Amino acid sequence: AISPVMVALPPFPVFVTIPVSPVPVTVQVPAAPSWVKAGLRAMLGVPIMVGERASGAMVLFAKRPQFAFSHEQVDTVSTIARLAAIGIENARLYMQATQRAEESQALIQTARSISSSLDLQTTLNLIAEQAKTLLNSDGSRIHLFDAAKGILHCVVALHPDAEALMRVEVPPGIGLTGGTFQSGT
Repeated sequence: AISPVMVALPPFPVFVTIPVSPVPVTVQVPAAPSWVKAGLRAMLGVPIMVGERASGAMVLFAKRPQFAFSHEQVDTVSTIARLAAIGIENARLYMQATQRAEESQALIQTARSISSSLDLQTTLNLIAEQAKTLLNSDGSRIHLFDAAKGILHCVVALHPDAEALMRVEVPPGIGLTGGTFQSGT
């Protein structure tokens, strides 16, 4: 159950936890100096719960003297927090679905590009470009293994230092590229 938290400051700082259904329990604790300095008279906080996980908190405050949040207001804010949680989860799911759709479109485009060309260099350039775009990365390279020389050659480099990278020869098992290659053999 969501447990709203209510703080009433003057005359003594008081921290009140109000469970959703039973009678409130009151415990005195010092108010944060910044609250007092800001002139706050009462505060109400409700966790924003997405499932069993708190994803945020909704906090309201009042500066009016002798102000206290009513149980009805606590219920209202609790309902608003539940609606906020639904909105947060829906937005997260929408962003996730949109990202997956964009990734799927990029993969479909890559597959079309690959099947439309029989030229190896053109195909590899298209693959590297699509991967770079899909992952929003700053660079993309493809190295192919030359079995006769026992070395990996950079055949595509979409990178600020592309010219220098194209001359790099990497032995299997050395560095990220060589280690990645060796792990697949």
